[in-house]
Formats: sequence, C-alpha cells, structure tokens
Amino acid sequence: AQGTVAGGHTFFVTNSATGAVNTAGCVNCHSNTTQLTTLTTNTQTEIADLLSQLKTKLVDRGLLNPTTDLAIPQTFEGHEAGVLFNYKYVKEDNSYGVHNYKYAKALLLNSIAALQ
Repeated sequence: AQGTVAGGHTFFVTNSATGAVNTAGCVNCHSNTTQLTTLTTNTQTEIADLLSQLKTKLVDRGLLNPTTDLAIPQTFEGHEAGVLFNYKYVKEDNSYGVHNYKYAKALLLNSIAALQ
C-alpha cells in the first residue's frame, strides 16, 4: 500500500496525484490559504531558478554531469565539494525551499558566489 502521498513523514508538500498542497504545517503562521499558495509557488519558483543557475555553473566547470546530476569523479577543491554538497542537499530535499526557504536560498546564493 502506498499510504500517504503528501504530508506526514513523507516530507512531500504536494500530492503528486492531485497537485494539492498539504498546508497542515503552515496554517499556524499563514492562515490565508490563497496567500499561502502564492507564497509556496513563489518560493518554489525562486529556489528552482537558483538551483538551475548553480547547476549550470557546476556543469560549466566540469564538476557535475548534466544528464545524471551526479558529481564527475575527480579531486575537488574544498569550496567545490561544499558547493556540490549544497546543490545536492537543496535539490534532494524536493521541497524547493518550502521546508526552510531562508536557509535554502542562502546556501544557493553563497554557492553561486563561491563559483564566480
């Protein structure tokens, strides 16, 4: 049995079958569901864009395989390894910033800056 497709211990904020957003953990601070949906959409769009920017930089430097989204085996400089970790950390969370927007955004912005 598949069980819960959103919320609970799955960390899935959006139900993959229906597209409905599980707001149970959000409504204590964000009671207006229209504003909450807009906030979620804007947050996810921004984080997805930052992830895309960072991925482009990692691929351009030969650090990330664009097809598999895995690091290309090599010896990394310390900051490169950290940037790769930050990319995978935010990407694999799959919430696109909903779980911890400020932290995810800071990780991505700092990682992009580190590769300048």
